[in-house]
Amino acid sequence: MGPTHTSRPGPARSEPILPAHRLRLVSSLQPQTSRLRREVQRRRECDLTGAGSSFQPGQRATAGTMNTDITASAKPEYPVIDRNPPFTTVVGNFSTLDYFRFVTITGVSVTVGYLSGIKPGIKGPSMVTGGLIGLMGGFMYAYQNSAGRLMGFFPNEDEVARYKK
Repeated sequence: MGPTHTSRPGPARSEPILPAHRLRLVSSLQPQTSRLRREVQRRRECDLTGAGSSFQPGQRATAGTMNTDITASAKPEYPVIDRNPPFTTVVGNFSTLDYFRFVTITGVSVTVGYLSGIKPGIKGPSMVTGGLIGLMGGFMYAYQNSAGRLMGFFPNEDEVARYKK
């Protein structure tokens, strides 16, 4: 017959899990931790409440209640067409100049990538990397200008005329 296992209780622990100086540190942090939790909760509630929002303090947040308005430190100097334009509206509002800047930045980046790859002998990968960086940078620059015109931060006479119709 094999050995039998009996469960015996382990020795009683007389000392605390943490040394006394660590217990004092942990207990001194508890009021600060609860105060920080309350502050974080208060800020979340403030962030989730916004103009026109149906969110009330104390209510659980759902995906549709988050405030996504873009706040700026400066007031728009030109007529505001859309205070918070969606992605599709901004891209649809690209002007010829935006596309020209986009293509120019991409082309310059491809050229710089190619030229920087000549000496180490990695022209192809360097050109592709430069092109991707330029493509992203050019798109972001065009997007920023288009969104700025829609939000009234850049001159927008053409957009005002187009959206007033």
